[in-house]
Amino acid sequence: MPYGQPHPAAPTAIGQPPTPLGAAPPAGYTGAPYSAGAYGPGPHGTPPYGGQGAPAPGWSALEAFLTGDWAGAAKSAGFAVLAMLGVSLVGMLLVAGGELGFGETLVLILSGVCLAVGGDAFVEAEASSFEFESAAASASIGVLPLTVTFVGMLVLGASFSRRLRKRGVSRGRDVLFHIARTALVFALFFLPLSLLSRYTPDSDSLDGSGLEELVRLDGRLGVGVWSSFSGALLFAVAATGLVALLRRSGPLLGRFRPRVYPALMGALVVFAAGALAALVFLVWGLIDISGDEGAVQFLGVSLLAFVNGVLAAVLWTAGVQLTAQGGLAGEFSEGSGGSESLSLLTFADYSGLFWLAPVVLAIVMILVAVVVVLRQHTMLEARLEGLRFAAALGLVALVVALLLRIAVESSAGAGGFGAQATATATFNPFLAAFVLALWGAVTGVLAPVIAAALPSGVVQSVRRRFGMAPPPAPAPFRAGGYY
Repeated sequence: MPYGQPHPAAPTAIGQPPTPLGAAPPAGYTGAPYSAGAYGPGPHGTPPYGGQGAPAPGWSALEAFLTGDWAGAAKSAGFAVLAMLGVSLVGMLLVAGGELGFGETLVLILSGVCLAVGGDAFVEAEASSFEFESAAASASIGVLPLTVTFVGMLVLGASFSRRLRKRGVSRGRDVLFHIARTALVFALFFLPLSLLSRYTPDSDSLDGSGLEELVRLDGRLGVGVWSSFSGALLFAVAATGLVALLRRSGPLLGRFRPRVYPALMGALVVFAAGALAALVFLVWGLIDISGDEGAVQFLGVSLLAFVNGVLAAVLWTAGVQLTAQGGLAGEFSEGSGGSESLSLLTFADYSGLFWLAPVVLAIVMILVAVVVVLRQHTMLEARLEGLRFAAALGLVALVVALLLRIAVESSAGAGGFGAQATATATFNPFLAAFVLALWGAVTGVLAPVIAAALPSGVVQSVRRRFGMAPPPAPAPFRAGGYY
């Protein structure tokens, strides 16, 4: 073809003459010209990709988050906060014993809820007089009343799971958006709660003592706003995230759920067995102080800290000790401190019956491990399940030790001198994880042997009650036999 002459148009079909450029399209052709920019408008009349009015990158995700189910998030968060307020109400009324006024009791109730999500309680006081310089003191306390905490987590998790199931949420991004909305709304509830928990005692508390003309006292107490908000946010993310990970149709855990869920549930059942020890301690304490004026207060504290006792009882029984450490620093002290430990040996000094606790724990752990491994089809898979059970026990023990931590910080100053004191009481989390994982490894090795010796009727009964793991992939040389 000579250079400079136009190329002939391509034929529109085999055996058809070519269509000249610029001519009308053949009959039956419904396509849009390429110059339209995109291949026509999108679904529901949306503008074409890259055309005028196209959403900016990332806007669709932000729009999906902002226009999501905020009403459902508020309902889930509201139910959880109300449940926590109910438990704190009962516990604090017993602690107050009818000796405090309405304002002081309300502050205690709100403080109990804020402490349950990780808020730090504080006390500040200042004294001044005409003859001496002012003196000030402050203290901060961090402790979790885990009964209130766990009630809130259960209610929030159950409500969140019901919402996901009702709305048929299955995509990972949608689940994360539901978690973020619920956590944010739940944390926002604790802004007014922490502000309302602040209380300023009457400045004329010394009236009638003869000192009100010489000394003036000012002080306040409450729970920190930022610690309550950040703790509530982490609390809600943990509760809803666990539900999203462990639910049957959860997209975040996927095919690993059958391997993780049974071992984790078994570890939680082992720690729940500590309720027996907590009940024994509660009855023992009530009998010991029966007739005293502090019996009602003891019952209130036991209610708020019952879950603390349940979890601590398992760690003590397994051989983990609670270590209390304190320190003092100031102008007149270069730094001093000491430590004390509380272990099963300490309790055994009061009564030899406490040595039955490790035996009971071993029996419970073996029973749970046998049920867990009976879900498997072969001896090899049962042994692997026993190792997963040990790992789950170590993980739960690590979290439990962190939740049981108590921390106190205080400072005081007068006349240009000052002093600071700190005290903590905690289980070593890494030691707790190692000890419980060791217990789990021993019982995980014994459980398949015991399961293989059980009658077939017992095996089938357990499998009907708790289900079976998915059948393993066929392999020509699989170690271990079926039992």
